[in-house]
Amino acid sequence: MHGAALAEHPSGRSCGRSGEHAGGRDRGGRLVAQRVTQAVAAHGDPASSRAFLYGGLSTLIPVDEESRRIVLAYQAHYLLTLTRPEPAPEGLTYADALRDFVAEQIRQAREEGGATVEDPRTAAAILLAVITGLQMSVLAGQYDGETAVGLLTAHLDSLFALAGPHASRPSRRGSRARQGRPRAR
Repeated sequence: MHGAALAEHPSGRSCGRSGEHAGGRDRGGRLVAQRVTQAVAAHGDPASSRAFLYGGLSTLIPVDEESRRIVLAYQAHYLLTLTRPEPAPEGLTYADALRDFVAEQIRQAREEGGATVEDPRTAAAILLAVITGLQMSVLAGQYDGETAVGLLTAHLDSLFALAGPHASRPSRRGSRARQGRPRAR
């Protein structure tokens, strides 16, 4: 993997690595890394694998104007790498590193009896596909950020046998969108 660590948790656990697209000028990756670092650090020490993943992955969902801009910039950069005629392995460096990191967290949780999955790598790939889908759903206006974070929480609950005290659940009171239904347009 190339790049600098996304985040260091007080426990010494690394949050993955940031890709060095275009010679280290991947501003979107750095902004994502900063948000992940702050969110994971807010969970304190020791954080369960589930809380650690929730802290990091929930920051990838646009919930406010700043996170919306960051996700749009990162998605635009990623899409640009896909439009090049030559294969763009640097476009997948960050995605592959994040998948491997998430798989390692799920594997650790499984060994500790906290995850209910058989194949951590497959579970990680599915979890990241869920994140990408939630990002697009929020950007398109299908869900608001709070609803998307609630859906992420539900998916994490299905992966981990014990939700535990670190299962930060958003409020489900209020609008139809918060209850998992699309917003009326």
